[in-house]
Amino acid sequence: SDLGRSMRFTQDGGLIIVGDTYSTEIDGHSSGGYDVFVCKVGSTGVSQWQKAIGGGFAERGYDVVQLGDGDYIVVGSTGSSDNGAPQFYGNVDGYVIKLDNSGATHWIQTYGGNYSEYFKSVLNDSGKILVAGTTNSTTDHLSERSEYNHYDWWILEF
Repeated sequence: SDLGRSMRFTQDGGLIIVGDTYSTEIDGHSSGGYDVFVCKVGSTGVSQWQKAIGGGFAERGYDVVQLGDGDYIVVGSTGSSDNGAPQFYGNVDGYVIKLDNSGATHWIQTYGGNYSEYFKSVLNDSGKILVAGTTNSTTDHLSERSEYNHYDWWILEF
């Protein structure tokens, strides 16, 4: 079961597609739950590489952007403590992944608090990366919020 959520044109005239997958046949990766799925398609429409990223629970890929050097930033959410990031904050965390232009993982970071964060959009503004999402945590590792547990916007700049 695969779900494509976003696609963008790449510098070489191809496409980069992000979503999530329950497949165990991608890249030899099998985590036992949904994983972020990234697929690079060349300008002729042929898949150049595919990658599944995640841990033992559920990861979702929502958006992707290409950087000036050809690398990619993928954003989504993770519910796994074994997701490849150095820290897991709680229930569901915002997930940020940097891949090189061949699909190799440079780094993975999570951001979150005591409840749920979802990163749904990413922009590259001349090298300044903006990530937008939602949170309903009352505390996180970056700031404190209201105690009402309603979802709020959350924007990060890299």
